[in-house]
Amino acid sequence: MPEHETPDTPPAAGASENGNDTSATQEMLFVVSNRRSGMRSEDALKRSREALDFSFSRVLAADVDVLHDIAPKEEDARRVTLVKGDPADVARRMGELHPDVLVEVFVPRQPQYYESLAVHALDAAVGPKAADPGAGATLRLRLQLGDRPAPRASVTVYLQSKNTPNQLTVTRAVANDAGQADAPYDSYAWLPVAAHIEPAAGAWDILLKPVADGQTISLPPIVQSVSVGWWAQLTGATSYAADRGKGIHVGVVDTGVGPHPYLQHVHRIGAFSRGVADPKPDATNDVARHGTHVSGIIGARPTVEQDFGGIAAGVDLFVARVFPNGTQGAGQGEIAMAVEALSVDHGAHLINLSLGGAASVIEADAIQFALEHGTLCLAAAGNDSGAPILYPAALQNVVAISAIGMPGVIPPQAVEALNQPTTPDKWSPAGLYFASFSNVGVQMGAAAPGDGIISTVPVQPGFDQPYLPMSGTSMACPVATATLAVLLSKDAAYKAMNPDAQRAGRARQIFQTRLVNLGLAQVYQGGGLVRQL
Repeated sequence: MPEHETPDTPPAAGASENGNDTSATQEMLFVVSNRRSGMRSEDALKRSREALDFSFSRVLAADVDVLHDIAPKEEDARRVTLVKGDPADVARRMGELHPDVLVEVFVPRQPQYYESLAVHALDAAVGPKAADPGAGATLRLRLQLGDRPAPRASVTVYLQSKNTPNQLTVTRAVANDAGQADAPYDSYAWLPVAAHIEPAAGAWDILLKPVADGQTISLPPIVQSVSVGWWAQLTGATSYAADRGKGIHVGVVDTGVGPHPYLQHVHRIGAFSRGVADPKPDATNDVARHGTHVSGIIGARPTVEQDFGGIAAGVDLFVARVFPNGTQGAGQGEIAMAVEALSVDHGAHLINLSLGGAASVIEADAIQFALEHGTLCLAAAGNDSGAPILYPAALQNVVAISAIGMPGVIPPQAVEALNQPTTPDKWSPAGLYFASFSNVGVQMGAAAPGDGIISTVPVQPGFDQPYLPMSGTSMACPVATATLAVLLSKDAAYKAMNPDAQRAGRARQIFQTRLVNLGLAQVYQGGGLVRQL
């Protein structure tokens, strides 16, 4: 019997992560699905699905409004339904449901990338509902990358109220082809105090304080002189190899992937999002840039010699999109469907989950089901600066990954340079550091490089092979996943195993035996840094 954890109880109705304001209405969002883990036969899976279909139509339907419903035709498949209803009505019906029917509050997940504490502090001061910046004046900035303009860079200008000094708002602009960004605002009401500049490619983010109209700003460029980044070198890679990791299937559940010429080999299995399971490859297109970055860390295959290659470029990489766009969270039900599709339909040995949120029984059920089919999941610990590890990383059968960094590899002007810790306990004797944004906890499995990682982002006009730096446990997780894929590819006994829980357990054992103690506390580093040598 495989190791199985009873998933934590989901947050109580009205918890803030639901995005539901129960002070204004009693209705909340719920996810309904059928249990699949622990079932040893196709008949058991069919009975679970039948229990859900019956319970939904006969018990729940009268008390909820259906917003989205993914109900595959296969009789033994997982069904995921998003409903809106009164928590009291739903609670009253719970006792009438079959034990295989899972009902829980909608708990969206977010990608676990991070910019800097300074940027987050400004965003928090603005709040979720920014005041109108007005118009009439323009803050003009000219952005340069070396001796060239930096087109399509995004500029967020933070404005301080002249009447209420503690009030901040934002105005935004995108640089034109000449690198000029014009951000409108009402100069009688607001004073520009800072600007966060995010280049489209080839440079690092910066936070400009103070900021003045007419400034010319030189962005710190990305330097790519070798094909192996410092993050890959820390895992033991000394050179790029297009076949490294060959024979291993790796799944990625994220914001999508590409387009990018170095990721053309990726298997794009479609989207599971907002009530739709769309298997078309184009449905996998990245709705942000996060999934492309994660995928490039694992498996980018560059054609330009000095461009950074993936740590495990030889793996068969499968990507599913679960985020609807770049700002909304992914539902646990769609993540559950993506995890199962990657594991069962596409034979993933490993799945990378660079996302997190509150506890979910449905998500945990899918991860356990995947483990029973031979798939080990690795997940980002979270970027809440010392808060407890997020789910699914906090689950016992998932490997939680924290982020470490290396001094001297990030330009001092870049926002990522602010992610170094200020306390000595977060510095290893070897000079590496535990990134200040990373979450902590006894569930931590390992640490991997995650501060200032340079990888692929989607192509834009004028940027044919774009790379950008990003930071977060989202970046550390694929470093660890790719390194484990390389280790598994070298283990003939592992590759000969049947796709079951024993195979997943063997993968975890191999991972744990290759961890190098960095001299940090266990809640920071888990067992240490994974190495492929």
